[in-house]
Amino acid sequence: MKYVLVISLFILSAQTLRAQESTEFDFSKDDISEKWFAGSSLVYDCEDMHWVCVAPADYASCARMREIDLKRNKHKLACVPAEIYETKKECNLALKTLVARASFPRVCVHPVQRPRFIGFR
Repeated sequence: MKYVLVISLFILSAQTLRAQESTEFDFSKDDISEKWFAGSSLVYDCEDMHWVCVAPADYASCARMREIDLKRNKHKLACVPAEIYETKKECNLALKTLVARASFPRVCVHPVQRPRFIGFR
C-alpha cells in the first residue's frame, strides 16, 4: 500500500513538472534582465548588441521604440523586432543559430545614416 502511494505521488509530481515546463511564462525563469522578459518573439537589442527571445509585450515595446527612434532621426536605434515564433523553444533554437553564425542585423543604424558606412547595404 505504501509503495502504491509513493508511486502515485511520484507520477503526480512528474506530471506537475511537465505542466510547469509547458507554461509560457514563469516569473522565476522568465525575468531574464532588467530590460526583457523571456518569450517566443525574437529581438535584436542594438544597445546591448545581442539577440534575445522576449515576451510579446516586449516585442511590441521594441517596435514602438524603433518607430520613435526613426521619427527622431536617432543615429543608433534601440532594437530590431525580428520574428515571432509559436513557442519559446522555437525562438531559442533560432537564437542559437543566429549566435552560432555570428549574425547581427545591420538595421541598428538609422536608414538615413547608413550610406556613411563604406560597403553598408
